[in-house]
Amino acid sequence: MARRKVDLRSMRKRRGFTQEDVGRLLEVDPSQISHYEAGRTEPQLSSFRRMREAYGVTADELLAAFDAAKRSGLARRNGRRLKNAGAA
Repeated sequence: MARRKVDLRSMRKRRGFTQEDVGRLLEVDPSQISHYEAGRTEPQLSSFRRMREAYGVTADELLAAFDAAKRSGLARRNGRRLKNAGAA
């Protein structure tokens, strides 16, 4: 059985949602969805539950996707810091 890609953007797109669609569903600004996908912020529990239902995934799958987004976001930010420090 093929494993589904575990990232928030893929989960959203697999269901045919735009960031605007999910923002309306969660009653947040669409830019907040971008922040979730980039690992900059995490939703409140009520939004997490609605995302899980909308994306058709388990809580474990959604938590894993948030964890991956956070790690990826930290790596990107740390890479920029290192790059900028090397330029100084």
